Amino acid sequence: MSDATAIEKLKKAKVQLMINYPFFGYVVMTFKDKVDDSLGTVGTNGSHLFYDPKFVNSLSTKKLMGVMCHEVYHCILSHIPRRKNKIPMIWNFATDYAINGIIKKDGLELPEGVLYDPKFDDMTAEAIYEKLLKEAKKTAKEAGTKGKGEGKKTLDDHSCWGDEEGDSFSEEDWKNKIAAAATIARMAGKLPGNIETLIKELLHPTLDWKTLIQNKVYSQLNNDFRISPPNKKYLWQEIYLPS
Repeated sequence: MSDATAIEKLKKAKVQLMINYPFFGYVVMTFKDKVDDSLGTVGTNGSHLFYDPKFVNSLSTKKLMGVMCHEVYHCILSHIPRRKNKIPMIWNFATDYAINGIIKKDGLELPEGVLYDPKFDDMTAEAIYEKLLKEAKKTAKEAGTKGKGEGKKTLDDHSCWGDEEGDSFSEEDWKNKIAAAATIARMAGKLPGNIETLIKELLHPTLDWKTLIQNKVYSQLNNDFRISPPNKKYLWQEIYLPS
């Protein structure tokens, strides 16, 4: 099958997402499609959707929809900037485990052999990363190898993370995309509850209890203090306090 066939399959999958999963459909429509015959799969850097026509043509429409949602999740969960100084291969595995568990709960299909383990359900990519890192170190110690995940393979290509193609991953831009996509999905009455919760956490993150208490205490304090001149009430005792 030709590149033209792959383009038509991509269009069909995008339309189906817009109809059935408008939140993901809107976001996918913002990607700029770019062919990469050497990729063997798909990938994104936050602005482009890189795809190998052979891989696209090998998938059913439903599986292609799941793959596109996989790419969207990498972006809305900020997996690209969250990688920081982590070991890339293990971080790649961790993010795929985290995403694929969510996608399965969404009722979407994925290609056979993707990274998925129910023990990682409802865990953050960072938590999964730490577990995988411990397992890798244990394997390396026992086998005398690097043990960074031999035999495992991510669904998509993450080598384009950090390859800007003229632009860079902007968390602020993605917040705007997420807000717009959520609005469209709500208007269609098709914004899943788990996505609604995720969006609230992404766009309106709650402070931890220590920060909340700290803010509350500071708000009740009179912090208009001055050390000069000192408080005259205690000067006779040679005690210098703010006035």
